[in-house]
Amino acid sequence: MREGLSTMRKYQDRPLNNSKGMPLRIRRKLHSQRHPKDKNESKVRGVINGKKGNSYKDLMEFHKNHIWTFIDSDMNKGWVNINGEEE
Repeated sequence: MREGLSTMRKYQDRPLNNSKGMPLRIRRKLHSQRHPKDKNESKVRGVINGKKGNSYKDLMEFHKNHIWTFIDSDMNKGWVNINGEEE
């Protein structure tokens, strides 16, 4: 029976990753920077009737701050921010 990694001979010039793992607080900080909307909650599978989700709340917030109107002289339409803030 063969042992070890079968592709190891292809990558002899690359060193193995023997580095130590990073501390948990640094991993959590990096994760929160990469995924700002992650709430670290377990997901409930299935449909809950009558419950509005986060995407619906985000959409309603978008509709409060934007309007669908003409954006140029060629009669093209698009979303315009009412508050004047750039996203």
